[in-house]
Amino acid sequence: ATVVTLSEEHGVVELSACRARPQIGDVVEVVPNHCCVVSNMVDEVYGVRDGTVEAVWPVAARGEVR
Repeated sequence: ATVVTLSEEHGVVELSACRARPQIGDVVEVVPNHCCVVSNMVDEVYGVRDGTVEAVWPVAARGEVR
């Protein structure tokens, strides 16, 4: 699958080249490309390198954008 567009509210995913398409209820990992999504919707940000969490930072701006 290829993410065609991604915003705070929704995304568009191209599935035509997928051999196994995701089904309703499947968990799909998507990395947000807007920092406002991260800063407004989570309590902490994880610094990960090579699959290992190296740091955890609290988000002081959590919930400030409405």
